[in-house]
Amino acid sequence: MRVAEGQSAPCDSGDDHLIIAGKFAPGQVVRASTFESCVCVQQTFEPFTDTDWSGAGWVCRAQICTGYGKAKRCVEAPDPTIVIKIDSKRLE
Repeated sequence: MRVAEGQSAPCDSGDDHLIIAGKFAPGQVVRASTFESCVCVQQTFEPFTDTDWSGAGWVCRAQICTGYGKAKRCVEAPDPTIVIKIDSKRLE
């Protein structure tokens, strides 16, 4: 798995700052703290756990929303933790 701060894909782009790189078990939850709103995430899948990289995706910090309809307003939660779930299979 790769988790990086930055807006470039793939997550190991020279424009990004890698904050997590490693192997994690399917179903495991990884937490990362950052001042960025979102992080770039890529992972691999069996049977090619060193080469079968997913496309880049972004996972964002939680938001706190108030109001309804046109009056709804959302702001980032004060906790800088971003929660990333490890998938066991590539989404079809």
